[in-house]
Amino acid sequence: MTTIIHHAGQIAYDSRVTRGSIIHDDNFNKRLTEKGAEFFIAGSTSQSRALADAYHRGNFGTACEDGMTDAIIWHKKKLFLAYFDGDRIEIDEERLNNTFAIGSGGDLAVMAIKQGAVDAAAAVAAAMKMDTCTGGRIRTFNLKP
Repeated sequence: MTTIIHHAGQIAYDSRVTRGSIIHDDNFNKRLTEKGAEFFIAGSTSQSRALADAYHRGNFGTACEDGMTDAIIWHKKKLFLAYFDGDRIEIDEERLNNTFAIGSGGDLAVMAIKQGAVDAAAAVAAAMKMDTCTGGRIRTFNLKP
C-alpha cells in the first residue's frame, strides 16, 4: 500500500505502487492537487479521483465502491484525514500539531518518530526497512503557514 505521515508541519510519502505481491511502480507520485487542495493518497490509485471529488462536493458519509483508499488532505490551511469506514467516506479535521500516518507502513512511521526520527522523511525511510509495500523515492511537502 504505502506510507504517508504528517509530523511537525511536513507530509512525507513514498512512491511505491504494488499489485498484490508485485512492485508495479517505484516512482509514482501519490500527491494529487485539485481545486487548491493537496491530496496524499494511500491505497487504490483508481479511487483517488473519486475521493477528491467527494471531498470537494462535501459528500462525506456517502457510499463509495472501494474501501481501500485513505488520504491526508491539506486545504485552506487545514489538515484533514479522509478514510473509508466500511463503504462510506469519512473526513476528520486534524490538529496541525498531531503526528499521524496512513498506509501499510503508517504504524511503523509513527513508531519511528516516537523513537527519535528527525522528521517525517526519516520516518518513511524507517518504514521502508520493514514494510514491503513502502519503497521507491521519498517525497515531502511542507505545509504552508
